[in-house]
Amino acid sequence: MFLYNLILAVCLYGSLVITYVQLRNQTRHQKGLLLGVTLPEEADALPEVGRILKTFKRQLGLCCLLLIFVSIPTFYIQQNIALSLTLWMLWLFAALLVPYLPYFKANKALKALKKAQGYPFTPPRRIVDTAASEFALPKPIGLWTLLLPLAISLIPAFVPGQLIVMRWVYLADSAALLLLWACGRWLFRRRADMITGDSACNQTLVRVRRLYWDRFWRFNLWTCAVLNLCMVLFQNSSFYLIVTLLLIVVILAGSLWMELSLRRVQEQLTHRADIIADEDDAWLGGVLYYNPSDPRTMVSNRIGIGTTVNLATKGGKIYMVFAVVLMLGCLLIGPILGMADTTPPRLEITSENLLISLHGSKPKYVVELDDITDAELRDALPSSSRVFGVGMDHYLEGDFSVSGEGMAKFCLDPTAPVFLRIETDSKTYWFTAETPEQTRQIAEWVEANH
Repeated sequence: MFLYNLILAVCLYGSLVITYVQLRNQTRHQKGLLLGVTLPEEADALPEVGRILKTFKRQLGLCCLLLIFVSIPTFYIQQNIALSLTLWMLWLFAALLVPYLPYFKANKALKALKKAQGYPFTPPRRIVDTAASEFALPKPIGLWTLLLPLAISLIPAFVPGQLIVMRWVYLADSAALLLLWACGRWLFRRRADMITGDSACNQTLVRVRRLYWDRFWRFNLWTCAVLNLCMVLFQNSSFYLIVTLLLIVVILAGSLWMELSLRRVQEQLTHRADIIADEDDAWLGGVLYYNPSDPRTMVSNRIGIGTTVNLATKGGKIYMVFAVVLMLGCLLIGPILGMADTTPPRLEITSENLLISLHGSKPKYVVELDDITDAELRDALPSSSRVFGVGMDHYLEGDFSVSGEGMAKFCLDPTAPVFLRIETDSKTYWFTAETPEQTRQIAEWVEANH
């Protein structure tokens, strides 16, 4: 349970750290922007700007520390994965929103200051630099970028002796690589927006962004391929969890490094440049893009590598609704798992001489009594590790590697006092019924009639 919480904490804390660093990084002038507001660099000398930035940094730090503090009790939840996961999902929602509250406040204050100082506002429109040469810019990642990591990712699917279900898992992971590669090409920006009055500078900005964009997708392709390969190399070993944690840290650290590196280059290229792009009114709160005059659904973030949607388009609205529904659905994972964990497995023997293991009303495994070669009642569950399936406090189901015995199918409550072990010519099963008495009765019946 501790390791389970540790994996979630690494992922979620890592996301919080990235959010904190990215938001705090916006207190430096980059591409004419300060916390999402277009201001000339001389505005940095204004006392009001200094106060706004100082307040923002303090409030951002306090919000992130508060989020970490309220998550600590989750580590002490033992033997209740459903409750732990629900609390972590709620925490994730808070971590996605709370750090942006001081950002929205500071963005609003800077916009008000911009207006009070008489700095010009322009209507939300897209300005394209047609003088920038498309031929001099990098091209989207090609097919050769995909082939080697895809081949490495497919290796586990063809390792002899693999479970069929695991082969499908490896193939699904490989399909995810195809999706990543397709996204890398589709989201590659083809047209140079006009940031400064210098076309050469605009082209350099786009070129650098595309180079880092290319590195980002290559990096993700390779880390996913390595993760898939590690799944088969350390399939039945706890070392796989350690490797997974390390890869998660590498992915988060690598992505953050590329983001900050690009921002640093953007800052250097636009230092004291004549910034003519002013889309402040199109960026709600400095974060959400809403521009009816821009037909694009996907647009680049104003700084850094990222991409976002134009909420003024139909595609942008559909994407946002889908994202919100998906995130709200994450809150249901914990309660659904809680219901599964509190529903005991059952065993039934039918008139057709079938032994059926069920969870709820759904049959999980069906064993013909004539196929049983051995049946015995055990008072302890041997040491085992999950290969594929569900592993909860009161419900284990799927393919498990049993110490000293090999692979077996589980559908049982690991806290039960007795277990029914069934052997056939091809498979081994471990079952429990709704009550220990029922497990004993079915075991006696099977032993007497198999």
